[in-house]
Amino acid sequence: GLSDAATDVMIGVKGSVEGAGGAQISTSARQRDQLRPRRPFYGRDRAIRQYNLADATAAALMMRTRLAGEQYLSHFDMGNRVALMSVKQALIIGDDGSGGGYSRELLVVRFKQIASVEVRRVPGSKDQLVWGVLIF
Repeated sequence: GLSDAATDVMIGVKGSVEGAGGAQISTSARQRDQLRPRRPFYGRDRAIRQYNLADATAAALMMRTRLAGEQYLSHFDMGNRVALMSVKQALIIGDDGSGGGYSRELLVVRFKQIASVEVRRVPGSKDQLVWGVLIF
């Protein structure tokens, strides 16, 4: 918490000093200079938890999707797909095949449209049972 606040202040001071010289610095350039993704705040209450690199990375990824601006709740890594959850909806994104990471939005579900969720074993490829999430 305290180190994140200090980092934000230093980024602001650096931006003010460099911006005063006439040079405009893009947001992406500032993000490149950061040593780690910024800590996410969780849920509607914007709760602070112990720093978790996976959560911070997922929250940063969420800001580059249609969930940008929503409050981060959680994420789930599914191999070549990632489920990002805000307090209002879930987004499943996948690899676009170019090697550039996750950028293809596959499914968006608003939580108010969900009646129930089941996790169970379902038939997969080659007649093997795999875990599946069923959303009703």
